[in-house]
Amino acid sequence: MDWRPPRLVRNLEDRITGFQVLGERSSGTNFVTQLLSRNFDGVPRNPAYGWKHGFIDRRVAATDGLLTVLVYRHPLRWLQSIHARPLDLSRSMHGLGFAAFIRHEWQGAFQREDGTEEPSTADMEPKARVNFANAMRLRAAKIGYFEEMAEMPARIAYLRYEDANRDPRRTLNALAEGFGIPLGPYAPVETFKGITRSPYVPKQMPRIAPGDLAFIRQELDLGLERRIGYDLADVPRFDGLPGWDPRSLRSLLRAVRPR
Repeated sequence: MDWRPPRLVRNLEDRITGFQVLGERSSGTNFVTQLLSRNFDGVPRNPAYGWKHGFIDRRVAATDGLLTVLVYRHPLRWLQSIHARPLDLSRSMHGLGFAAFIRHEWQGAFQREDGTEEPSTADMEPKARVNFANAMRLRAAKIGYFEEMAEMPARIAYLRYEDANRDPRRTLNALAEGFGIPLGPYAPVETFKGITRSPYVPKQMPRIAPGDLAFIRQELDLGLERRIGYDLADVPRFDGLPGWDPRSLRSLLRAVRPR
């Protein structure tokens, strides 16, 4: 997967004074947040939207000085990752095999302290307030919802997680140049998500069964995926890293010699 620059949208000309990263769970939002926090000079994180994974209030994009950063991830890698770690999803979606998971109704939920579940309305269809039929339908709706923000008063960067992961310096430079943001000395993000002590090593994912792949293809909006830079036939094996990168080589070694 070749590096692509972020798509930049700016129809408000005030100075950038803060940023928030948005995107679906397991899409690299923590990594990108840490990358920007460590390298933007004097432009801190501003959690103006609240929860970053839902159908946010798009009017917030016009907040004075706010840069909105939308992060996407390859659909197949995203599905496998969210299946492995079903964050903020109903317990009914935990422990399922991959085939059952991708066919299950998408049920966002938060766990209360007393052990009960609270359905997440931020994951529901914004107008009808109903759950999506599956993860692919949710993905298409959220991406479409985010893409419409380009026509609204906003300062937005759309980027692929794989590009930020493959070449974080070029990604930072593109954002800095496009929005007039000063950068400090380069500070890399070398641990998992930038919030743990574990070194980041991309995971090797199993090959998706033909029947499951056909169902995914049927349920995704493939035209929308192409517009944001994804092709189901071009799966980033190492989350955008080149095969010669030491982290890619460690990933291969770990796959044949598990710890």
